[in-house]
Amino acid sequence: MTAYSPKDIESMYVKKLNMQPISKKGDSHGWFELQIQGLPTIVTKLATNHKNDIGDELISRMSRQLKITPKIFRGLMDCHIQKEQYITIVSNNNK
Repeated sequence: MTAYSPKDIESMYVKKLNMQPISKKGDSHGWFELQIQGLPTIVTKLATNHKNDIGDELISRMSRQLKITPKIFRGLMDCHIQKEQYITIVSNNNK
């Protein structure tokens, strides 16, 4: 499957999903959170110091943190899925 650069994933988090960067003292990873009304806060981390592209194993972990499948994650990255669709999917998964 396609791998993605950490910068591209961070861009998707911030620009597409409007996630907010948060800091965790003593942690070298980038942390992001998203508030969706009526749902618990979604928090995910990204290895911003990762020199290589991020492949299937880490995409699977980040997908779980975002409450979606890796297929939906890739749809977000490849611009097949927009923020509104993501929110609908996450909301329906939490019912």
